[in-house]
Amino acid sequence: MTRKKRKKTGGRKSKGPRKPLTVRFPLDVFGELENEYQQEGFDDMNAYVLALVDRGRQNLGELPESA
Repeated sequence: MTRKKRKKTGGRKSKGPRKPLTVRFPLDVFGELENEYQQEGFDDMNAYVLALVDRGRQNLGELPESA
């Protein structure tokens, strides 16, 4: 079975292939993140959390293979 290519709808530009991940934050931490991403000028919390992970990786070097 072959799939038809999706027609472009003129939406936002793709950020490339992604893998979904669900993270359950404590409510107080979630509230802080919700305020911070807007103050930092991010359009959405997902982009902010990715930036935090990237910043952490840069500060700590590569993450260990097993935590």
